[in-house]
Amino acid sequence: MRTLRKLNATDSAISPDAARYTLVAIDSHWGELDYWRVMARDSAPLTSTYLLHAVDHRLSAAGSVVSVDSDQAAYTGILGRTFLMSAVVTAIVLALGYPLTYWLCSLPAARRSRVMMAILIPFWTSVSYGSPPGWSCCRAKVWSTRR
Repeated sequence: MRTLRKLNATDSAISPDAARYTLVAIDSHWGELDYWRVMARDSAPLTSTYLLHAVDHRLSAAGSVVSVDSDQAAYTGILGRTFLMSAVVTAIVLALGYPLTYWLCSLPAARRSRVMMAILIPFWTSVSYGSPPGWSCCRAKVWSTRR
């Protein structure tokens, strides 16, 4: 905005050399090649900036991918712990789920449905209490019993 205010709005037919001289006179950054490279790189509709930041990298002024300083790197450790935790949870679910499924398949139909209800009712309860309609139903029942 500072540059735009200082440019004369009536100079629509200005030569490229005069425009460059005027811009550099207003702000010295306009004369730096790295400044123009960053503007060209980040003006594209899709950029890699956020993806690179997620893995603690960035684009240098020359356009190459470089690692950020170790004191600024935070996301790689978090990303690694996230994948480790998801692998542990997956292993636990597989270790518990497959034997339970095999056992359920071997049960008679009547007993199988009772065991499935015993497994699913706690999940349904947590969903109904977690949702606003579930809470409003419980509140209505509590208020009606207190009166």
